[in-house]
Order: sequence, then structure tokens, then C-alpha cells
Amino acid sequence: MAGGYAFSLAPVPCRRATVARRSPPLRPRAGRVFAAPSRPSGVTRFEATDPAERLGLAVDAVTAHRARSSDGVRFEGRTPDGSDERAVTTVEYTDRLLRLELDEEGRERLDECLGAFPVFKLKQPETRKADPGVVFVSAIADAKHAAEFVDAVFREVYALGDEYELRVVRV
Repeated sequence: MAGGYAFSLAPVPCRRATVARRSPPLRPRAGRVFAAPSRPSGVTRFEATDPAERLGLAVDAVTAHRARSSDGVRFEGRTPDGSDERAVTTVEYTDRLLRLELDEEGRERLDECLGAFPVFKLKQPETRKADPGVVFVSAIADAKHAAEFVDAVFREVYALGDEYELRVVRV
């Protein structure tokens, strides 16, 4: 034993390596068609109409924005039938700050909505004065609460109702 280690120089028998046979790739049987996940026609992964899907889409968009440190997220809300192009409303989320464009009635509805979300507060930007009709809301909250607030803004403040379509236009 040299240095406290014991070893042997005897040859060690080894097995010859076997090559595993590859199985053929899986193919559907003749005539069988695999269906894609069900979504309403024309709806992509950046659009959602179901309340749970809208919330999940908004959470994913806010999380992706924070992970990438992107310029911001732009959400669009559309009427259920999408026929009225003027009914397209936007909310921009940037660096824990929401930008909303509101008229006087929308501003009153926003004040009511802020009562249900005490974490969110009206905020004036430090660098400049806000344009008329533009309101900034500080959004120091986790992604889920920010998404819930965005959903509430489209439903209650912009008065799109429960059946609106949410789109993520930019992340």
C-alpha cells in the first residue's frame, strides 16, 4: 500500500457495449387526424376572450416584460364582436406604471376601481406633465395583481364588460 491507497493492476473484464435499436418514429394511423388545441377561430396565444385565459395572458405578459426588461407591454381591449374599431382601448404597462387614456366619465370609473385595488395609486410622471386625458397609475404589485387590475380596467373603467377580447400587442 503506497500512501494509504490500495489498488490492483489486474485486468478487469468488461462487456462489449451493445447498441440500442432505435424504434421507428411515431406516426398517426392512416386517416387519423390530430386536432390542435381548441381556440375560437382567429384567436392566437396573444389573444384571449375567456376570463381565466385573459388573466393568464396578462400575467404572462407582465412576467415576460419584467424578465426581459423590455420597453413595456401594450394591452388592447376589443368589443366581443370586434365590429367597432373605435372601441379598441389600450393600456400600457411600463416599469410598474400603467398609462391609461380616459375621458371624464372614465376617470370617475377609475376612481371607483382604485377603491377595490388599494395598492394602485394615481401618479404624475416625474419628468413631464401628463397630456390631457392621460392618467398614470403606479402598479407596485406582483404580476398576478397587476393582471387583475388590467382586467378590471378594461371591464369596468373602459366599460367593455365581461366578454371583451384582450390582446397583447407588444412585450
